Amino acid sequence: MMPENTYAAIDIGETYAKLVIGTVYKEQFKLCGAFMTPSNGINNGEVNSRGEIQKTVLELLDKAQRVGFGITKLIVVLPSTNLDIHRRKAKSNVLSSSQIINEKDLDTLKRATADYQLGSNEMVVGIYPIMYYLDGATVGREDPIGMKMLNSIQLDAFVISLPQLLARPIVDAIQDMEIELLDVIPAPMALANAITTVAERQNGVTVVDIGGKYNNASLYYRNLFCAYKQGTCGGSIISKQLQDSLKADKQQAELVKKKYGSALASEASDLGVYYNKETGDTVKEKSIVEVVEENIATIAAEIKSNVELLSKTAMQGTIVIAGGVSNTVDIKQKLSESLGRDVNVRRLDVIGATDASFYPGIGAIMYYIREHGKKIEVDLIND
Repeated sequence: MMPENTYAAIDIGETYAKLVIGTVYKEQFKLCGAFMTPSNGINNGEVNSRGEIQKTVLELLDKAQRVGFGITKLIVVLPSTNLDIHRRKAKSNVLSSSQIINEKDLDTLKRATADYQLGSNEMVVGIYPIMYYLDGATVGREDPIGMKMLNSIQLDAFVISLPQLLARPIVDAIQDMEIELLDVIPAPMALANAITTVAERQNGVTVVDIGGKYNNASLYYRNLFCAYKQGTCGGSIISKQLQDSLKADKQQAELVKKKYGSALASEASDLGVYYNKETGDTVKEKSIVEVVEENIATIAAEIKSNVELLSKTAMQGTIVIAGGVSNTVDIKQKLSESLGRDVNVRRLDVIGATDASFYPGIGAIMYYIREHGKKIEVDLIND
């Protein structure tokens, strides 16, 4: 069984799946457990095997069970491949004769916001109110349950969707395992809740996630997830280029990337640091770092373009980056120079989360706790 006020979030990506267990103690996030396993069943933004997804989930639940966490409820973090954000409006009448707005009225209104305005190939994963209107008068963003009206209620909202072929099979696969889904949260929103503050999301912040396969940028303003742009390249392009140039296998290339990825070519030596037994070649440290820098520049250029495309307003807010490649000195420097603004790298080492892969799971739990009326923060390290 799970201890009281302890929650589990599962983040299923194309390469790895992660399980995070956390709780709140004195309004601070406390990490109780973090587990990872190779992920199967998702390829190029589509689920090709629900059975493989269930197998992956079971592996993670088994790892948690071995250390005393019996998980029957999950918060699910969904991959952001081809995520879309729509601004939609809907209008309806209050159903009760008393003309007092209740939860059923709002459910009907929110469904109308999405159901009749999105394509059949999209699955709605979140509806986030921008403004409610009663009889044409503005009443704010909070759900107006209990308010009285004469004629109609209108909702202006951001509707977040994912492709049906990606989101629906993941949700169905987990529900078929008789696991209760507490919430479903898109990965960018989950990450933002882990590495940015409430004040930043209110005043404007752009979060850049540099993963293995892709990079993406998401904009938050007035505590709303209101813009998103996905890139085409991530840290894997560095590994692939190192494989080719070093004539190494994938595992060797990854090790070299981790060892020399944060170095600068201007400070690298001409000493031979990598020896290929098969070819007999010795590669200089400077040559390796130059390969990394060249690909970092490619990633940084795409991120710059994506950030600028989100919104002119977004350019005035804070920029926060996370993900494996964010730990390289060069990408922070290149982004800061090209955008003409400070770029912050956020880490959660204080709570024991030294691997950025677990940040979305942590953020999903924090988001869920906040949505249920509790305060929760986490100690952030700013690099």
